[in-house]
Amino acid sequence: MINKKNSIAIITACIILGILLSLQYKTINDLFTTRYLPSQRNNEFASKINDVRKNNKELKEKIDKLEQKIARYEKNASKDNPQIAALRNKLNNYKMFIGKINVKGPGIVINIEVVKNDGYYEISPIVTHYDYIEDVISVLNISGVEAISINDLRYNNFTEILRVGDHLNINGTPLGPPIEIKAIGNPYILNTSLNSEGSPLKYFIKNDKYKVTIKKEKNIIIPEYKKIIEYRYAQPDNNNF
Repeated sequence: MINKKNSIAIITACIILGILLSLQYKTINDLFTTRYLPSQRNNEFASKINDVRKNNKELKEKIDKLEQKIARYEKNASKDNPQIAALRNKLNNYKMFIGKINVKGPGIVINIEVVKNDGYYEISPIVTHYDYIEDVISVLNISGVEAISINDLRYNNFTEILRVGDHLNINGTPLGPPIEIKAIGNPYILNTSLNSEGSPLKYFIKNDKYKVTIKKEKNIIIPEYKKIIEYRYAQPDNNNF
């Protein structure tokens, strides 16, 4: 059994984690209330955004530390209890499935960079044709990939790739070229699928505006999905239990 001390520590850490997450939500929500209309001065809005980013970074650091502490308590609690150890392994498998845990393993790393720009367009062609990146992700998914990241941002079922002006937003984080896609899975199958005729990656390979490299690696590390996953409509079916 989990001793009383560890149980209290886990509960306390979870409560603190919940408070931090709610504070983060409130701070961001306040930013977009009627007090900050577009008619206000840009520098006031920019200053508030910087404050939110700083506060958000600090909260993320605290959340990371608390999650590490919870993981240590879970590990210690499962040392002498096979049932708890089995439940912990099952929980980690679920976390891997939704991307809420760091993972590592063999796979490939794809780099796409712009080496030639006409100068006529101010926006990078990678941003303009970002739908090809989405198609590359689709090819990886049907090729048995187990984990994906784009510029070290975890890609999962909740990931959105949006074009915002002259850059892309992935999981709410702005980024631009070069694009680095890491994929964990069978390196041979993934590489073969991406190099097959009709693969969307061929658009970048055959276009002299881009330089594309694909490397097979034995130990790729992909970080966890950082955004909060919130289900607003789906609920567990109690008939399954």
